[in-house]
Amino acid sequence: MKKILLLLLLALVAPAVMMARDLGDCQKWGLAPNDYKKLTTISYLTTPGAYGEGLKMPYNAEWTDCTIEGVSVPVAMTSMKNLTCLVATDAGFRNVIASVNVPDGTLKKGYNDIAFDDPIALPAQDVYVGYTYTIAENGASLMVYDAKGTDALFLCMNGTWMDYSPYGMGVSALQVIIGSQSLEDYGVEFRSVEWPNVLCGQSSVRTTVRSSSKKPVPGFTYTVTIRGEEQRGTIVLDTPIPEGMDKEVVVDIPFDAPTIPEVFDATLSIVAIGDAPNVEAKGPLTVHLNSVSRKVERRTVVEEFTGTKCGYCPKGWLGMETMKERYGDRFIGIAIHQYNADDPMYCADYARLGFIGAPSCRLDRNTPDTDPYKGSGYYPNIMGDFEHANSLLPLVEVSVEGAMNADGTSVTADATVEFLGLAEGYSLAYVLTADGLTGKGPWLQSNYYYSMEPEAMVMESFPELAQFCKGGEKGQDLVPLTFGDVMIASSWNAAGKSLAEALPQTIEHGTTLTADYTLTLPTGKALLAALDRDQLYVVALVIDGEGRIANAARSRIAAPTGIGTVLSTPASETIFSLDGRRQPGASRGVTIVRQSDGSVKKVQR
Repeated sequence: MKKILLLLLLALVAPAVMMARDLGDCQKWGLAPNDYKKLTTISYLTTPGAYGEGLKMPYNAEWTDCTIEGVSVPVAMTSMKNLTCLVATDAGFRNVIASVNVPDGTLKKGYNDIAFDDPIALPAQDVYVGYTYTIAENGASLMVYDAKGTDALFLCMNGTWMDYSPYGMGVSALQVIIGSQSLEDYGVEFRSVEWPNVLCGQSSVRTTVRSSSKKPVPGFTYTVTIRGEEQRGTIVLDTPIPEGMDKEVVVDIPFDAPTIPEVFDATLSIVAIGDAPNVEAKGPLTVHLNSVSRKVERRTVVEEFTGTKCGYCPKGWLGMETMKERYGDRFIGIAIHQYNADDPMYCADYARLGFIGAPSCRLDRNTPDTDPYKGSGYYPNIMGDFEHANSLLPLVEVSVEGAMNADGTSVTADATVEFLGLAEGYSLAYVLTADGLTGKGPWLQSNYYYSMEPEAMVMESFPELAQFCKGGEKGQDLVPLTFGDVMIASSWNAAGKSLAEALPQTIEHGTTLTADYTLTLPTGKALLAALDRDQLYVVALVIDGEGRIANAARSRIAAPTGIGTVLSTPASETIFSLDGRRQPGASRGVTIVRQSDGSVKKVQR
């Protein structure tokens, strides 16, 4: 009787149409909950046409005896026609290994369970599961779930598939129906640890917990073992992990870390669900952690890929400005204008981060490409992503000062870094940023929102973007903006190679290092003429051995007396070494510079 009642309840929550073969007791795998009421549509894809949606199903050695029995398709518009469900071995859905066509007029609003003619044995590789259809009327028909993930949302428009996971649109709401999987009542395990740094003494570590269970998981008993000593605790979840395969949640696990700063191994295990036993398919998780002596302020670096000819980049500008206003010194923005080379703020000298499209950003180089306004999808907007990134415990404390040289052509940055724990493979980098940049002509920002109705932004819960829409204050196709946090120089060259002095490979707890680097101001006339000496900043980035930004600092540059507010291109000059030999250009060390007016000065770079 309980089973019958449960099936009736699921039918009320997520109505589904059963087609072809009986899918029996199959399990559903997906990135979204099997609850139609929690889904949303992509509201700006509303025109008639041919569409599709899919996701990647990563290879899992534990599923070798499994089969794909069918697909559960979320339907918002029952007028969809030519619905075809697909399984392929490539992201472009060119190598299709199975498909099934659904008769027109048989779809119901909600989840529709569609069986393939025959079970599909899972190959020993990733597979891509999706569906395509046509729609002849206006309306939002593609359904997603508000979350984030890698390879989590593939969309097809007029026959072309593309990965839209990096753009903050959510994850596919598609569910894959799996057969021949013998689930335990409780199969819950720790999969990963998000951040390796923990405080000495009473602490906690943020983990990803995965469940493949027949029953919902309301909480669990866990152990943390360090050097043979076992600690035990209990977690009660605010929301139980739902039954089914590969359901994940993020949980902070309290434990007692070593009382002195050191690198240590911790083994985490989930031993029971209440009074019931638990089965860990891959066994306990052992991780390397780093205990740090004290908690210091983290300043989170948001690196944004943007450009004046990027029509969707007004939302990136808005997101960066909003974070700057809300979080103050905790926010360090670096706007990388490399989208279009004719951008007057274009600067090639920076690390090669491999952004896929604009606008996008990364937080402390510890996130995938993220929409700098909408965010990752885990939170209502980018503010949630920022606050999460800013909550991670740093291993270092850093400060920086910058001073402009006498002729206003370069800035010397002096950084001080204190290490609160053992560090391996850390490095320092430097960036020069500018606020208050604006102008006409090529400085105007392309704006694709100018033709959109402002109501569309309000409906998507992004009302601030309405100012760029039709009739808004900034509702022009080319809009004048005042740009901030613009990267104008760095310690990387155009090939992405760091030119800063290397740090020791291993740095002990309690070590304080000082370092300096000279950054040369840009020489482009348009950019140089727009720079204001009162709005120049130097940034020091401490980068850990995994390439993440461990912490950072930013300070306004001190200009020497006599430098005007607006910088200008230096007069024609001839450079000599101290022994009187003419030099081809500026170089490090002490040189003699003769200006075109005959004046001579000594310069140290």
